Amino acid sequence: MAYIVDNILSADDMLYLNSLSHRHHGTSSTFFIELTDSIRSALSPLGMDLSNIAKIPMRWIHRDTAPHTDSGATPFTKTILVYLNDSTGEFIVGDTAHPIKANTAFVFDEGIPHRAVGTEPRLVIGPMSERAEPVGYRIRYYANEADALSDTNLIGYSNTYTLETVGGFSNWTLASNSNGSSPQNIPYAAGSVAAILFIRPRYLVQYLVQYLYSVPPRFKERPIPFTIIRLPMIRLF
Repeated sequence: MAYIVDNILSADDMLYLNSLSHRHHGTSSTFFIELTDSIRSALSPLGMDLSNIAKIPMRWIHRDTAPHTDSGATPFTKTILVYLNDSTGEFIVGDTAHPIKANTAFVFDEGIPHRAVGTEPRLVIGPMSERAEPVGYRIRYYANEADALSDTNLIGYSNTYTLETVGGFSNWTLASNSNGSSPQNIPYAAGSVAAILFIRPRYLVQYLVQYLYSVPPRFKERPIPFTIIRLPMIRLF
């Protein structure tokens, strides 16, 4: 069940946030903006501890999202997000569908499945934890590079950085819109670990999102050739 707050931000806050978003409109990656005192005051009643937070995460979500539960860089108890524009479709938390309206906040417990269907591109604060750390699913799987770069036609997702076999595919590489320290443009097999967590200075534990697409295996298993050599018999006694 979600706790919902309409008109959580002032008109000036909405103008400020939308003015910063245009430079990121073509990407689905999380970006961070300076937290103003006004926005801090507005979000704090949602159960957030923003006393030592300088920046908060935002992102554009361009497509529907598959049913999933959220994961973060550190343990958390709540997922919090604020829609900043209207969209067709519905945001479904558990079994309850909600309209997607600008300036509407949602708060729900960690572990509750949620998804969005029938949607248009939408700008959100978050999704984030009560400490303003980004949350979501960490690994996104796609059949090809074009889908991974545009974040479309998702074939699977995971909240662990250990890669899996998805849709019959077991060999992957990281698209250039991924973040983290794992090398890109090299193959990873199912069972590999595709991210190393790192800490950014002062204010933020970086939340890594990896966009993986299927690639052919680099080496094909084949039988090792061998030759039978007949040696002459030697009498030993």
